[in-house]
Amino acid sequence: MYGEDLYGNSCTAGLRFTIARVKQDIDAYRDRVPEEPEPEPEPEPDQKVFVETYRGVDVFYDSAVFRYWFEFESVAYGPATLNEAHTWIDTLLEPEPEPEEYWEYHSTYRGILIYIWMPSGAFYQAIFGGETHNATSLSTLHAEIDAFLGPEGWKFIEIYRGLAIYLWQTQDEWYGYWTASGGVQYGPFTTVQACRDKIDELVEPTGIPTNITISAPGSVEEGQVFNVSGVLYETGTQHGVPNQTISLSYNGVNLGSATTASDGRYQKNVSILSTGVYTLNAYYAGTTTFGASESTIKIGTGALSDMIVPLLALGLGIALIYASKRI
Repeated sequence: MYGEDLYGNSCTAGLRFTIARVKQDIDAYRDRVPEEPEPEPEPEPDQKVFVETYRGVDVFYDSAVFRYWFEFESVAYGPATLNEAHTWIDTLLEPEPEPEEYWEYHSTYRGILIYIWMPSGAFYQAIFGGETHNATSLSTLHAEIDAFLGPEGWKFIEIYRGLAIYLWQTQDEWYGYWTASGGVQYGPFTTVQACRDKIDELVEPTGIPTNITISAPGSVEEGQVFNVSGVLYETGTQHGVPNQTISLSYNGVNLGSATTASDGRYQKNVSILSTGVYTLNAYYAGTTTFGASESTIKIGTGALSDMIVPLLALGLGIALIYASKRI
């Protein structure tokens, strides 16, 4: 049917021979060259990225859905926005306790301690002039202290016979106590008493002699509010002098003033923020009718104050006994 080739072979037989031979050659090639393994598919990149730990729970961002996930007690929660994830975690956990609020020391400005309200830091506080001052900014509180103390470098000491005494605090030749009268400055003086003596020269003697008393606790805690009281009265008649201003201070630090009542009595609540033993001073500057007078008393502040003041009193008593024996 297919005819014969030049050698008398059937064409069909030749075709079969050729196909068989090709198959043999392919099989032999395969035996000589090993087959290359098919490449393994690359793992898909992790689409969850760690974002934060909120209240002990790790939160992840899923870039496939553009949302956040987290696991709690082996249960996955999500997808959600970050705020929603926080809300879910808050629901699953116990509520966080409210932070404790308290005053904490912040700084000292011109010798006055400043405290800050923690943990918010929203308020500042300082006590001066016998009063508590609060402010929402540190600069505002500094301005109040500047207004109370006067210009930088000057420290108010007291009012003596109607004239203010200041201490110039810079370490130069002008250091010392100063006063002013009639537009003229006088100083520097090495002691407060020397400055008072100068004021006595400047101010004419006043009228009816007066006495003033001062009363306060022997010891208080540092920063504790306590009461200072006393009586202003005429020396001769013992009658109280009403409607007069009494200036209060301790060791030259101004505590403000009080006004005498109809019986000559005065009182004021004050506090001292540092620890030590101090001299409280009540001073009446006098008028054209009444003479000036002042009185002092010792007070201790801090944990050791209960011991310091009695010891000082005991030491003074021993010294007086010793002096009397020598006389």
